[in-house]
Amino acid sequence: MDNPYENNSKKRFWSTAVKEKLENFQNLEVPSLSDYFTKNDNICTAGSCFAQHIGNLLRERNYKFKKSRYNHSSTSFGVGNIYTTRQLLQWLEFSVGSREWSESTVFKSECSHYYDYLLPRCEPKSKIEEIFDRRVDIANEMIANICTSDFFIFTLGLTEQWQTKSEEVLPSCPGTIIGVFNPEQHLFNNLTFSSIINDLKEIESHISKLNSRIKLIYTVSPVPLTATAENEHVIIANGASKAKLRAAIEQHLRTSKRSKYFPSFELITHNTMEDWRFEKNLRNVSKRGIDFVMKHSIKGRSERDILDKNKLNDFDVFCDEQKLESFNRNNSQQAHASNIFLIGDSQMSCLGKAFSRKKIQYNGGQILNASEFSFNKFALDKYEILKLDNNYEAQNIWSKTFKKLRNLSNNNALIITNIGFQSYHNLVQAINKYQTSFLDVDDITNFYEEEKKTTLELLARLSKYGSILMLEDPNFYRFVNNSKEAKLISYCYAQQIEFLRGLATARDYTYKSYCQTILRDVDKETGQIQYAMYDTLHGSDIYYDRLTSFLEKDLNLSINKKLQKLPN
Repeated sequence: MDNPYENNSKKRFWSTAVKEKLENFQNLEVPSLSDYFTKNDNICTAGSCFAQHIGNLLRERNYKFKKSRYNHSSTSFGVGNIYTTRQLLQWLEFSVGSREWSESTVFKSECSHYYDYLLPRCEPKSKIEEIFDRRVDIANEMIANICTSDFFIFTLGLTEQWQTKSEEVLPSCPGTIIGVFNPEQHLFNNLTFSSIINDLKEIESHISKLNSRIKLIYTVSPVPLTATAENEHVIIANGASKAKLRAAIEQHLRTSKRSKYFPSFELITHNTMEDWRFEKNLRNVSKRGIDFVMKHSIKGRSERDILDKNKLNDFDVFCDEQKLESFNRNNSQQAHASNIFLIGDSQMSCLGKAFSRKKIQYNGGQILNASEFSFNKFALDKYEILKLDNNYEAQNIWSKTFKKLRNLSNNNALIITNIGFQSYHNLVQAINKYQTSFLDVDDITNFYEEEKKTTLELLARLSKYGSILMLEDPNFYRFVNNSKEAKLISYCYAQQIEFLRGLATARDYTYKSYCQTILRDVDKETGQIQYAMYDTLHGSDIYYDRLTSFLEKDLNLSINKKLQKLPN
């Protein structure tokens, strides 16, 4: 008698189902979403930020996607991101009339505006009744879209959640995006395996009562946790969270007659042909992979041991979870802690992390993305300098940062900023404007005076609150890319730097550039200049740690120290 593995399908064996397919540059033969529905079917989606990619794909491929009218073009419900099974379940309960929300889910600001903890991305209201009315409208839309859909795709993202004392689930921890955290009112809960299974059962029950013919497709977001509230390493918490979600769905599918699964999580986390963690058969762990694990097994590693090459990554693409870390860090700063302010894009976020590692207190960090600064997605404001319409998270960060800046006495702030650089975005704009790849300093000067007036004025207004230190962005193009585009960008970069140095001199700002020195030192010590790079725009932790050391020395920064005067 043959054993159960003989004469079986190729898809059940790793060598034929994974390794062979990847070697031949073929797709893995996993179930596709289009195997479940056609373009004649109506589809609605919900879930964490990864669910937005599914919604966008359905719209781009002209499927009948149920789009929310509440400024969520890639989701079907005005709720926005739904991270946990309990969050979706409670919105369904509210929609069908079996749940009410307490006033604990609303935050009243000092200026008497009401913010919705359940919908932190939505604009505040002047009356609390308007908050509750909006929720009813969103619930009605949820029912309407479910009732008229043939398929519901739900992407499960997290198991960790914050809730009120009445166990009302909030999409984010109060104090991170809006509101104020109160440990007596806001409680942490990490869903268990059994509770997730029960939630899935209840979710399906509510949906099937609304629409008896609807089918459900579940998937797990491959995006890791941005941060964990558990007292353990985030990589461990992430593994536990994703394992519970994936196992709970599998268990639920065994009893559900209307559910299917799409492997988003597996397609991102599986081994690939270029995966250094595995041998060529993509099963055996490689020597390098073993070394990586062993380095974490015994303490006492040298600096060279922890230097791993970073592959180039896409930049300036952030979803809500990825931004949460920066928001949390800024909101936790004390108003009196420091007169050091980091104000800029993701470069300042990276520098802020290095400051935190060295216990240097600071305010601010990443206010906007580089592209948002470059494409003038901000306005000047008479009272707070910056006005960030329709960007409530950034406005929240900036308002808190500016309040600390304004409250400093004697304009004693040290403002470290890279506003005005945003080199890649700005230079591409300038090249397109003048239709030449060989920009000179006059071209750059004209470009800033014509296209970046708001940026230059922003720096001038900031300078009224303290000393400005313009910190030059790193230029890695010449080291990581030999393409014609990279060479042209590097050439134009030098012209931009000459202009910005001149601007700093004319306005009595301090200008600092450390990239060349850091790269030289890292190359001398390790023989691998790439160790200092994360991608073509950002440095690695090593880069920003070295940068912080230079700033410490040059500017006399220290733990809890307030700088009295910016050195010349």
